[in-house]
Amino acid sequence: MASSFTYPVEENENYPFKDFLLSCARACCSPCREMNGTFVPKEIQAQTQYEEAQIKRVLIEIEEASRLSLSAMQSMFDADYEENCKRASESEKSKSEKLERYRKMKLQVEKWNPPSENHENLKKFMLSQIEESIPYASFDSFWKPERQIATEETKTKRLKELYNELSRYQKQLREQISRADSWNKWLKELWESAEKL
Repeated sequence: MASSFTYPVEENENYPFKDFLLSCARACCSPCREMNGTFVPKEIQAQTQYEEAQIKRVLIEIEEASRLSLSAMQSMFDADYEENCKRASESEKSKSEKLERYRKMKLQVEKWNPPSENHENLKKFMLSQIEESIPYASFDSFWKPERQIATEETKTKRLKELYNELSRYQKQLREQISRADSWNKWLKELWESAEKL
């Protein structure tokens, strides 16, 4: 059976090699597959918007954290703690509601009498689905908010975390650019080869 790449070869005796080459090249070039359309570009742009935005955000946070007084930091910690307590409470309520829904559904499945032997596996499957899903419904129950105290040590620790985060995004940015450069070399060589045909 012909693939989407070989179908034109089967159907058109004059199908150009260059078209086949570029069609298959698209399948081998992951950035090309992510683009809309069927063409193979001569060059791609590094997709760095996310990393650039994160670097900008982290630089702002570093600047703010550097200027923050300990009392202002404590106010932030207190507000974060209150918000986290609220989220934890909502999460616990949601978990309880989900577990109750599973409990009720499991009771209904257990009461259900399959209409034939051929339906017994369906009942087993339904019960297994519920049992396998329950741990995920209670996953977030391990998280408990902790109150933080603002000290020079916590401020230094926060700045260190931010600088590590900045370093990580800068590394990811360099990797994105390097990948694009590598693909651009590959595309340049491909197009030079195709132009010789």
